[in-house]
Amino acid sequence: MQDVGQITERLFDAVLPHSADTARKVVRELVASQGTFGSAVALSHAVGFRNRHQLARELTRERMPALQDLAGWVRTLLWTAEWEIHGRAISNAALRDAADPAIRYRTVERVTGRPWSEVRQLGTGWLIVQLDAAIREAGERSRISRRNVGTA
Repeated sequence: MQDVGQITERLFDAVLPHSADTARKVVRELVASQGTFGSAVALSHAVGFRNRHQLARELTRERMPALQDLAGWVRTLLWTAEWEIHGRAISNAALRDAADPAIRYRTVERVTGRPWSEVRQLGTGWLIVQLDAAIREAGERSRISRRNVGTA
């Protein structure tokens, strides 16, 4: 059986635009750290940028969601895949990791707009469709923002 992290990376690869090299590096780093990062600066350095502002600009240029949103998607996919593969409830996994289960439930709802009880039933396939929509939405916002800057 494949590792949950490998599955999550493959799911992201399926929806990330081919030109999103930075986003792919960020996702790999986030998956390796279970969707968390110590600081945006440290993560920026890990993927080859001098500071978090450069990373944020590059993610915007690649028409990707912000770093915090990408991290939320990674965590939500990891937790959902863990549920599907190992039957491990998000609350049990949180307690095992010495984390607050309520924070995990809120993360899922912030990212997806739905409670964990629905997300786990809808599964990773549904999550990928939602992630794809979030990436498209971020791309559209970026396109509109660039167009407005050009006309100002």
